[in-house]
Amino acid sequence: MKYEIKYKKNIKIGGAAAAPSNNSDSYNYKEEFKNGKPNLDNPKIGIVINRSHGGFRLSDYAKKKLGVQNEYDIDRFNPALVRLVEEYRKQRKIRDGPRTPNINTDSSSLDVEYIPSAYYQGPHTDNSYEQRNYYKINEYDGFESIELDNERYEIDQIAKASERREEGLIRLLSMMNEIIFNENPELTSEKKIEKLKFFFPPGEIDSDKLIENLDYIPGIGAAFLEAQDNFTKVQADESKD
Repeated sequence: MKYEIKYKKNIKIGGAAAAPSNNSDSYNYKEEFKNGKPNLDNPKIGIVINRSHGGFRLSDYAKKKLGVQNEYDIDRFNPALVRLVEEYRKQRKIRDGPRTPNINTDSSSLDVEYIPSAYYQGPHTDNSYEQRNYYKINEYDGFESIELDNERYEIDQIAKASERREEGLIRLLSMMNEIIFNENPELTSEKKIEKLKFFFPPGEIDSDKLIENLDYIPGIGAAFLEAQDNFTKVQADESKD
């Protein structure tokens, strides 16, 4: 049972800024390269790997486009790098019309692989072939491929869910205890019972649903208090006008 709460609008979600348009000419590669963070709101994110025997290398044109001196400290997840590779490969498929200059060297062939955003663990620069928790870049004679460890991810998610449930139960008991043993004389037994009813949504009682509902308990739930505070601030601002 979620309570209807109004929040402030225009909350900015984290992640790299979206490209201004589909037109590659209007995309500022250098600026976006500096931002350097993939948009984790997307279900999958791109990572650049090399598809030829020779190793991960960028042409002088590509390095100038991104505003970098060398490729060794480049984050493989950088959205500007991912876009540059995608645009180049897209242009390669066009038979007629101008093509973009080569982003590869004589010994590299860059490509983009997509992995679940949940597998992301920060920039992938140094120690490129080091095992990450949920993925690894395999390399043979410079040729690279992505290997996902889905089993490990699922095991970790189960463990985290169990940990969150345990924390939720502790929080549930603490919040109920706060009401039951409150010595405020104005909080009569009847009022305590009315407050405790909010912990039990209508229908079949389920401990997971009780935990899910905690943030919305009137008067003490975190989400309720935040919404109440926002509402008070909005009222104060309106009264000034």
